[in-house]
Amino acid sequence: MKLLNEEMFIPPLENFNTIRVNSPFGKKRSTGTHKGVDFNVASGTNVYAPAKGFISYSGNDGGYCGGRVDITHSNGYLTRYCHLKTINVNKGSSVFAGSLIGTSGGGKNDLNKGRSTGAHLHFALLKDNNPIDPMPFIDKDSRAKYVKDSPTNASSTNNTVKSSDFTTDATRKTTDFDITTDNPKSNFDITTDNPKSNFDITTDNPKSNFNIKNEQLVNQINRIKILLK
Repeated sequence: MKLLNEEMFIPPLENFNTIRVNSPFGKKRSTGTHKGVDFNVASGTNVYAPAKGFISYSGNDGGYCGGRVDITHSNGYLTRYCHLKTINVNKGSSVFAGSLIGTSGGGKNDLNKGRSTGAHLHFALLKDNNPIDPMPFIDKDSRAKYVKDSPTNASSTNNTVKSSDFTTDATRKTTDFDITTDNPKSNFDITTDNPKSNFDITTDNPKSNFNIKNEQLVNQINRIKILLK
């Protein structure tokens, strides 16, 4: 079954075919019909986006899910991840297939476990807000490359990275990096007599392929010292 742009979802977990399903979609439980799939993974297991989309919910919902991330995809599809111990994405940010979105939780002593009674990942798929079985949509043989650290994952609910963290001080000018202002181009010249001769290449002795003439080098070091005063 195809989903987005004639492509299936990649698995939300690495080594997907070795992971046991604790509770399948639609199982009747004391709390009602199960609206997702529970994967048996240890607390702290990396969880990934199965396709490109944007984060429409990120945080602790204070209910069943606890630590929750919703990714809105095209055509009305939405994937949901519950009981996350850590969350690496903020609401409104974009993700791609294989982007790290957080780590699983649900263990007895885990933060944001919601109503979970044991470590696992609850993974759900909704179409027009109606839960559907996600398993037929997952490409179990996918060889996707999972991205554990990327620009799309640069912020988390515990350590938010702001755009200002990467902003250069507005008071700095390009001249702060100039050695001289008389002739910027010449700041990086080794010699002006014969630049080509600064690096001699020989074929007789490969070991000496890059020889710098000692006398020229000393002269240029002295010249740079004068320029830097």
